[in-house]
Amino acid sequence: MQEAIDTVALSRKKFPGQPANLDAICKRFNIDNSKRVKHGALVDAELLVEIYIELLGGRQNELFKEELTFSEIAHIDRPFRAPRHFAINENELKEHQEFLNEIKDPLWLKTSG
Repeated sequence: MQEAIDTVALSRKKFPGQPANLDAICKRFNIDNSKRVKHGALVDAELLVEIYIELLGGRQNELFKEELTFSEIAHIDRPFRAPRHFAINENELKEHQEFLNEIKDPLWLKTSG
């Protein structure tokens, strides 16, 4: 099960009575949201990463030689690491297939075009 973290609830708990929308929180923490001309999931997600860090107590700048945005961190050149292969047994394979069969209209079965 995926865990969701509600930054609005965190913000309201930390700053009761204050606005808790994305723009207001960015302003409170002096986070540049100038790329947010219109609603966009990627831009909002990048801003929420910055907000979440601030809500948890802020960046520990002594750990970083330079300030990097989430987007810059995501695009850092890293060495290639070959995938590791793990053997699975027949029961695990069967359970996995049963799980896949429960997914309605899976994307991997759709044809493009």
